[in-house]
Amino acid sequence: MVSQKGEAPIRIEDLSISELVEFDSEDGLVRFAGQRAIIVDATAKGNLRKELITAFGVTTARVVLTRFGFVQGWRMAEAMENLFDWEGQDDWHHACGRIHMREGMYRLEPGPPGSLTKGGLTLVGSFEAEQHIAHLGRSDSSVCWTICGLTSGYLSRATGKEIYVLG
Repeated sequence: MVSQKGEAPIRIEDLSISELVEFDSEDGLVRFAGQRAIIVDATAKGNLRKELITAFGVTTARVVLTRFGFVQGWRMAEAMENLFDWEGQDDWHHACGRIHMREGMYRLEPGPPGSLTKGGLTLVGSFEAEQHIAHLGRSDSSVCWTICGLTSGYLSRATGKEIYVLG
């Protein structure tokens, strides 16, 4: 069991998806890190991307999906701060990548610790890139707009600074 607020500090290595998800089948609720959540099919999200691009163009779709991700990341950082006493600030900052990897959004490549290092992090197996290819074909530029927004929002909230993650 992962320790929560008021208990022993948590280390990033101890963060598990099973500790963050709650199902209340009586009330039809799913909670992730204490916040109401929904489970969304990746293909449906890919179709939403396609519809946004078709209706409004790539630039507008990118803005909408990035802003959507930013809000999601910001709220996740708030939830993680309120839910746990972290062993250190770095653990809270690095929880972003681990949480979203555990949710099935992507896999992080092994490398230097920390998304805020000069080399940053590399993610592979992105559901967002997979869905873009399935619905719109290959792209010559990064298409992980929601994930970039999500990471920007989380890190901006966690560090208290404006952080922009670019793909």
